[in-house]
Amino acid sequence: MPKPLQRIREAAIDGRTQNIYYRQTQLELLNDTLVQNSEIIQQAIIHDSCNNEVEARIEYSLALLSLREQYTGLSAAKSLEEEYAIAQGRDAPDRREGVGIVYVVPTAYTMFYSVIAPLGAAIAAGNCVVLELENTLREVPNLLGRLLKGALDGDTFAIASSRVEDAHFLAGCVQVRQDGLKEPPRFTQLASTPQARVVAVVDRTANLEE
Repeated sequence: MPKPLQRIREAAIDGRTQNIYYRQTQLELLNDTLVQNSEIIQQAIIHDSCNNEVEARIEYSLALLSLREQYTGLSAAKSLEEEYAIAQGRDAPDRREGVGIVYVVPTAYTMFYSVIAPLGAAIAAGNCVVLELENTLREVPNLLGRLLKGALDGDTFAIASSRVEDAHFLAGCVQVRQDGLKEPPRFTQLASTPQARVVAVVDRTANLEE
């Protein structure tokens, strides 16, 4: 098993990401990195998708909004109360813990959002994350690879440049698949099909041809 994946497994076993202050710090570092590089990120989105500036700004803003929602959902006081409830002889029926490792496979469409949204949710829930970003000439995945490696803890976050073939490792992960590919159910717990039909609301004043 590659060393990065071994480190991820060890961190998951240690429960390193269960500490709420650790999770908050990781989300803060991620958010700060994305804010500091907002212009270059949006230009990369425009280059890869041929979208205009407004569309790139929307994708960027929605990704950061998802991070903010995950961050504001974390309460240190509540987490500590739940953690010590049993030691104090009280039940903690609402206590939740991460599954351990989340393996994220983004879609090429809205690549930036499809990486940041599940990544933020996985971190907030107390998980280690392996993100699959294949080597490509596209700007967004290459840029994200550099930024995320610099922002997040290398012991709890790793990037795989190709599909992880270790069946034992994958069996211990919850996979978030957004590429529409089908695999055995035991290896795919959360999947979305980007080719599926979606609802579109069109205002009567819209230019239908455009």
